[in-house]
Amino acid sequence: GKKYGAGIGGGDVQKGGDIYIGGNATVKAKGGREGAGIGGGDEREGGNITCEGDAKVDATGGYKAAGIGAGDTANGGNITIRGNADVTATGGHFLLAAEQLVFYEGAAGIGGGYKGDGGTIVIGSDGSGDSPSVKATSVYAGAGIGGGSFEGGKSGHIVIYSGDIYALGRCSGPGIGSGTFNSDDNNVDVSIYGGNVTAMSEGFRDTKFYNKCYYIPGAAIGAAGNVQTEKSAAREITNRNKSIFSGSINLYGGNIKAGFSDGTSDVNNSALIGGSIIESNSTINVRSGVDVFIESLSNNNIVSVMKATNVNFEDVNDTCSVVRLMYNEGAGWRTSDILKKEERSEWFKTKTVDDGGVLISPCTHEESKFTDITDEHHTRICKYCGTHPSEEMHTWGTTTYSEDGTTAS
Repeated sequence: GKKYGAGIGGGDVQKGGDIYIGGNATVKAKGGREGAGIGGGDEREGGNITCEGDAKVDATGGYKAAGIGAGDTANGGNITIRGNADVTATGGHFLLAAEQLVFYEGAAGIGGGYKGDGGTIVIGSDGSGDSPSVKATSVYAGAGIGGGSFEGGKSGHIVIYSGDIYALGRCSGPGIGSGTFNSDDNNVDVSIYGGNVTAMSEGFRDTKFYNKCYYIPGAAIGAAGNVQTEKSAAREITNRNKSIFSGSINLYGGNIKAGFSDGTSDVNNSALIGGSIIESNSTINVRSGVDVFIESLSNNNIVSVMKATNVNFEDVNDTCSVVRLMYNEGAGWRTSDILKKEERSEWFKTKTVDDGGVLISPCTHEESKFTDITDEHHTRICKYCGTHPSEEMHTWGTTTYSEDGTTAS
């Protein structure tokens, strides 16, 4: 883009309008100084942007502008990525004349510019067989997918139905969610129904400028991390540096991998899904059938897997859902512990990243305890959900009823 305009879309102080990229198109776009790669020019929203078919798209935002979405200080507009589109989007950041970075003035990879919310972002389609490939990165302080940094940088309304999605927020930005320094009400609105979603957040240590700030990694999905300023030997988080999780995250399907991309970071008290600082109206809803894998760290930080004022588990048809703790042993994931239904919410709030990952799945009642043994019948009860199947006839064989009630014949 020229001067302050988008690479494709609005010119200086012009919104993106209607932008359609489909078929077998191959597009590479870079925004002007404060224009989006694809979308709005300086200070203007992204418009209506659709990438679909077998299109290949590579978009990079100008200073403080989104790769796909808004220009500087504007909202993302309406962004749809579907079909088999292959999309790479990188948000821009602000540079001083001496090429020194101002870390907090960044945009989302897909979504809002600096101080802009993500707009409406829909990836994939429900039940259509669409499988887009998306890689979205915020270089500094915005979300990979969602809002730009600072006040106003809400996530917008984000829905993921299908596809392979990789979202990375650098310099405290979340992979998917609201940007750094955002404390607005209801700043996160994310729903995932399917797809393979990898969301990561990365921290940064500024040792030269701005009181030697340390940008703590944010949530993989949710709110951004906080920023500590070093004063003498003590570090503190000032009100200006707070990022607060307020709103809702719905994990309703798909395979989700969440983590911090820099494993040596100090991420104590952070949360992988949700936020380290939460408000009274923050909610995480989870349904059975979702796989949530957690990236392990190399240190012993205390990290919440999910953190909100309300963590709800929605069991389909009241069936028993259990949480299986997974460990990555190099050769793959293995199931370890199974938790009772009533223990899950508290477990999510206290487990560390080093524990591996989480699988939420319907109970198959395989580990049942046999009760009410008679000469002809037995009744089984699930040790985890308490379900009582109907009375069953014995199957006579070599196995006999054990005193602990775990087997019977």
